[in-house]
Amino acid sequence: MSGANKATYNPRSEIVRLSERRQELEKDLQNLEQQILNYEASYLKESPHGNVIHGWNLHRGADKDNSDIKESDRLFSLASVTSPLEVNKQRAHKKR
Repeated sequence: MSGANKATYNPRSEIVRLSERRQELEKDLQNLEQQILNYEASYLKESPHGNVIHGWNLHRGADKDNSDIKESDRLFSLASVTSPLEVNKQRAHKKR
């Protein structure tokens, strides 16, 4: 830092700025994880002939009812410890 910058540098305002930026990033992360959760649900519901979780059963002619999504099917949304599903699991576990 140059001498001029040292005189104008305010650690408190920098902490406030960084804290606000962190809140913005946390909100962005929450939004992205909610989108992943929604896209994942849509993908699992709209793939009656198979998907990357269960494989493809086209040769058997199996049409599976995908209206009920199990937690174990949530490969993508449970991959993050801050996903909405994972946060809810952690909260439920703490209440026990």
